[in-house]
Amino acid sequence: MLDSSDTNRLYSTAFLMLSAANFFMICSYACFFVFPLFIIEIGGSKTDIGIMMGGMSLAAVLGRPWISSLVDLIGRKSSFTLGCLSMVVISLIYISLQGELAQMYLPIFLLRLAHGIFVAMSFVAVFTFATDLIPPSKLNEGIGMFGVTGLLAMAMGPMIAEAVVLTAGFTYMFITASGLALLAFLCHLPVRETYNPHNRTTKISFFSTLRDRRLSVNTLIIFLFGWGIAVYGSFVTPYVHTKGLPAATPYFICYSATAIITRLLGGRIADQVGEIRLIPIALIITSIGFVSLVFLNGWVMLCFSG
Repeated sequence: MLDSSDTNRLYSTAFLMLSAANFFMICSYACFFVFPLFIIEIGGSKTDIGIMMGGMSLAAVLGRPWISSLVDLIGRKSSFTLGCLSMVVISLIYISLQGELAQMYLPIFLLRLAHGIFVAMSFVAVFTFATDLIPPSKLNEGIGMFGVTGLLAMAMGPMIAEAVVLTAGFTYMFITASGLALLAFLCHLPVRETYNPHNRTTKISFFSTLRDRRLSVNTLIIFLFGWGIAVYGSFVTPYVHTKGLPAATPYFICYSATAIITRLLGGRIADQVGEIRLIPIALIITSIGFVSLVFLNGWVMLCFSG
């Protein structure tokens, strides 16, 4: 079993293996950015896309408080194992859903809810798992670099999924997503569990933390930002296709590349000018990117929006 025996070493084998697990897990999740095209193919509308994509996101959000408690109860590794294996199975179940959307609306919707819950479990488990491995003196650097693997996956997942759909169809896309989740599961296996529930001295509920005014305001900002991100994740792919472009991959690549560069340089900027001054600027730039999609007329504007 791998652990982080050197308390001052960030890039331990355990940290790198967990980073790989994070990459493949998010790749699997990001493959479903093209799921709206599947909804359209089986007779769905824009409303159906919103319901199916929003249902998954809503389940992930509403289940987060209980998922966080479960991660503390059964441990990071067990939670990530459960989340990854569930993503493996759920991705394959989609293959069995053949026919018109109207004939299988409820099964697909319930499957989307389950998918959202286990994706959220995987996210929470792997992030807290990685945080436990990062030396306290290098926490900001470690979280930033670990996040880079997720941003890379956000670009690679849709790119892989679109390529598979265009060449082989949705059945093989679902198989691909399942295989990526399986790779995430295999990568995390050698890493030793880091959390000991017996060392937990105080128990603070998720909702009690929201009584802090500053934290509640931050939570509202994150909620609104996440809402916007969820909308783009649901509709950008079919929207790009309606504009006559064959793929939305350049958008996700530019989005992830810019986010990675910002992640690498943004920490220093935030330290110099402060997060309070930086957050409004970041939100304005994000809004400009979203609004520019309205004027989408080719690859250049697509990349600029990303």
